[in-house]
Order: sequence, then C-alpha cells, then structure tokens
Amino acid sequence: MFIIFSAGMGLIFGDGRFGDTGSANLDFILRAWIWPNASDWLAFLLIGAIGSVGAFLVSQAYRIAEAGLVAPFEYVAMPLAVFWSLVIWGDWPDFMSWLGIVLIAGAGIFIFLREATLGRYPLGKRQLPPSR
Repeated sequence: MFIIFSAGMGLIFGDGRFGDTGSANLDFILRAWIWPNASDWLAFLLIGAIGSVGAFLVSQAYRIAEAGLVAPFEYVAMPLAVFWSLVIWGDWPDFMSWLGIVLIAGAGIFIFLREATLGRYPLGKRQLPPSR
C-alpha cells in the first residue's frame, strides 16, 4: 500500500505544477521531483545498511534481556539527536522539545529504577529463566 500510495502521489504532485503556493513549506513539499544522483544513492544505501544493523542489534537486545533493562539504553538517541541538530543545522531545541525529552527520559529512568528496587532487574547481575 505504501508503494502504491507513493506512486499515486508522485503522479499527482511530482511534476511541480502545484509548487507555486507562496508558502516556503508547501513549495518545498510540492516542488518537482528529481532523480537522485550517484552520491545520493550511496548515502541512501549507507543509511539503510547502518539503520538495518542498528535495528537488528536492538531487536537482539530485547530478545535476550528484559525490556525494562534494555529500554533506557535507547534513550541515548535523544542527546545524540540534540547534538547532531546543533552541529549540522545550528538548531537548539525549544522549551516544548526539552519538556518532552525530560518527560520521556524521566519516565524511562523511573521505570528502570523502580524495577531494580523491586528486585526484578538486579543491577549488575542478570537473572536467567528457569530451565525445564
């Protein structure tokens, strides 16, 4: 469905005939599509390969460990997103972004500490499931 929908949108909007709206955002979205050059394809392939390896490793972490123990490590993505946003675009998060980051990270840290306090995830020692 994604491919069919995208092809339909490309046929309707891809030639750029709706691109002169006066709004910079809409003009960017509705501009004429171009075929990526060779360096773009290389970047697409590298990003896809690195993302695939990362997703595989995260899924393996969830497979072999408890979700409450693995999830806090995913929060590394938030400071990295802020870092790369600042380095590449010079864009600093606004108040609402910081509030969301604090709420998400705080909830994850709270759950991790609560589970460790209840003894479900002893820090430094992994409990193996009972053998049959």
